[in-house]
Amino acid sequence: MRTLLDSGLVADTGQLYWHARLSARYPTVEVRCFDVQLRPDDAVMITGLVRALVETVLAEAAAGAPRSTATRNCSRPPCGTPPATG
Repeated sequence: MRTLLDSGLVADTGQLYWHARLSARYPTVEVRCFDVQLRPDDAVMITGLVRALVETVLAEAAAGAPRSTATRNCSRPPCGTPPATG
C-alpha cells in the first residue's frame, strides 16, 4: 500500500477497497461490504451483527482468551501506516 501511496496512484488509503479494517482516524472498526442495503431493517440487522462481533472479541480479550489468527491481524497498524523503525 505504501508503494501505491508513494507513486501517486492513490491519494490516500480510503481509495483502496477492503471489507473490514481498523479506522486510521477513530477508535472504530470500518465495514464496507455492508455499506449499502436496500432495506433499512437489513442495515440495522447487519450493524447489530458487526457490533456483536466486536463486543465478542473485546470480551474474549478481557477474559484473557487466546487470540485467533483473524484477531491477531487486527493488531497491525492501519493500512498505509509507515512501518515502525527501530
